[in-house]
Amino acid sequence: MENLLIYMTKEDFRNDIKNIVAETIRENQPEQTTAKDAEYLTRKETAAKLHISLVTLHRITNQGLIKSYKIKGRVLYRADEVTGCVTEQLKKHRR
Repeated sequence: MENLLIYMTKEDFRNDIKNIVAETIRENQPEQTTAKDAEYLTRKETAAKLHISLVTLHRITNQGLIKSYKIKGRVLYRADEVTGCVTEQLKKHRR
């Protein structure tokens, strides 16, 4: 192992360490979709998009075909999951 001696000011050393740590944290953070990033639909919007009644939406939610989220006392559905649910159902019923 080779030893290396570097002369730098305390402030330069502190800034280098700070930048290295910040970069490492950024690189290692998982890509996550947060509630702010995801687009949510209300029950009414979801039912309209699927061309079904609110009662049918409630039934398929209870059956586990589509997942709902309770956010601030409201029942919401993620737009991408609604689209995925429709695509999955179409694949099942294609001949």
